[in-house]
Amino acid sequence: MLQQNIWELQGSSLNRHIRRAQAVKHMLKDSKIRLILDVGCAEGFVTSFISNQQTFAVGVDIDESIKTAKTKVKNARQ
Repeated sequence: MLQQNIWELQGSSLNRHIRRAQAVKHMLKDSKIRLILDVGCAEGFVTSFISNQQTFAVGVDIDESIKTAKTKVKNARQ
């Protein structure tokens, strides 16, 4: 099975992942949470989307896709 890289998606496939990341970010909007552990982060798309100056997000995964996350998100770990 060919694994796709979220960072290279376009069109409706990319929009689906953006909406998912926005939903997570919206749920955290009024939260006082300052540290998030994104277990199963894959390529780190959501991790990078929710990480900002007020929230520190760390992504972890055991899958090979973590290699992509390490190039896109500074706090990705295997």
